[in-house]
Amino acid sequence: MNIEWVRGSVRYALADIRQVRNGQLGNLAEKTRIDASRFNRNPPRFLSYANGRMVRVPSSPVKAKQTRVKGKSVILMHEYDYSLVPWRRAIGSLDEPLQAWIRYCYGDYRYHAEQLKVVPYVWQTFIVRQPGRISGKVKQRLQGLALLAVQVVAREIDGRPDRYTYAELADMVGVTADNWRKWYQGFWREIMDLCAEIDNLSLQQLMKKKSGNWRSQNKHLQNSGFRL
Repeated sequence: MNIEWVRGSVRYALADIRQVRNGQLGNLAEKTRIDASRFNRNPPRFLSYANGRMVRVPSSPVKAKQTRVKGKSVILMHEYDYSLVPWRRAIGSLDEPLQAWIRYCYGDYRYHAEQLKVVPYVWQTFIVRQPGRISGKVKQRLQGLALLAVQVVAREIDGRPDRYTYAELADMVGVTADNWRKWYQGFWREIMDLCAEIDNLSLQQLMKKKSGNWRSQNKHLQNSGFRL
């Protein structure tokens, strides 16, 4: 699996691509033009009475259908958007934590809040994997680092590395640099590795979902009589 190709395809699928339309002036220009002149479209008719008086009465309107449409109808979905439908369908079929990671890590500003759905999953997985007991004070300080680890790994994947020094991390937690190296450095690396593992798992599950949807769609078309 070419992971960089998958990442690029996911970014395109989650991008805010808006179809360019003509706008109000363009739509008016496509409509049939109405030519106004001093001549009536329907000629007037004259009624004559017995006393010789002529009365001018407009003719009745003529109903006719338009034989040729000027312009063209607006397409409902662009061809490029349609090509991204399998990716979007596969993303929507993932489990909520993996789906939230994909949307936050590879989406735009609209999915910024998805990181809050990833942090509980990262923290719960981290606690389950611990062989021993962690004190309450250390655990409380590590919970704040889970969100930071999600953000750091997402920036690295996006090509915007933002590594923190041990002194900066110790200052965020509220401990000394020596205390950080002794108690928190190993936990921080585990959380970072866990976020990278979640990224790989999300992309693998995404490709499986996409391949499964593609096979089921082809099978449905073959059952309907289409040859692929």
